Amino acid sequence: MAEKTSSGGMDPKVAALLCWLFTPLSSLIFMLLEDTKSDEFIQFNAKESLYYGILQIILSLGMIVTPIPIIGWLIGCLVGIANLGLTVGRIIVGIKAYNGEKVVLPVLGNMVK
Repeated sequence: MAEKTSSGGMDPKVAALLCWLFTPLSSLIFMLLEDTKSDEFIQFNAKESLYYGILQIILSLGMIVTPIPIIGWLIGCLVGIANLGLTVGRIIVGIKAYNGEKVVLPVLGNMVK
């Protein structure tokens, strides 16, 4: 049986994986492409990964305070650990999307619906 492809010829599972791996840029691209606008699976993953990527960028802005002695260093370490966790989570959800699973993340998933 042939794999389901979007009208652009890309497998929706590959598109969803790309949304998660290269968010927020790839998410925006897949949200705006005419060929993928009709595919609910791609749109869901693109929107959810876009919100996730924006959250990670906002969290990264916490690194601005790192030059402040002691408090800044502690915050910098916490932000670094949180960013590492978010990156690992992004990879896990991307793999699940590639396997065809629709993962609804707490809070972010409800914003997408």
